[in-house]
Amino acid sequence: LAERGMTSPIGIIDTAIGGQRIEEFMSNSTIAVCSNRSGENIPWWDAQLYGQQVLPFVDLTVEGFVWYQGENNMGGVKGNERANVGYGCMQRELVRE
Repeated sequence: LAERGMTSPIGIIDTAIGGQRIEEFMSNSTIAVCSNRSGENIPWWDAQLYGQQVLPFVDLTVEGFVWYQGENNMGGVKGNERANVGYGCMQRELVRE
């Protein structure tokens, strides 16, 4: 990369925990933007994994992030961000949050 003029160091931070859902990185109020979960028996995630796996790196200077969440939301509603439904909406809201 140096021959291409890149002078910034590259680092990789792995915060993977197998079997996790995107909701576990989001606050419960943000999850509610994308789905009506009233009456469901959902865990009180309230951004627990965000606090453990992302927040410790907030003060670092970074140029970008790669999000690979895996397949644990495959059984849920795929939805879309324009309709504020499902995974498509949750991914957008996770970035906004």
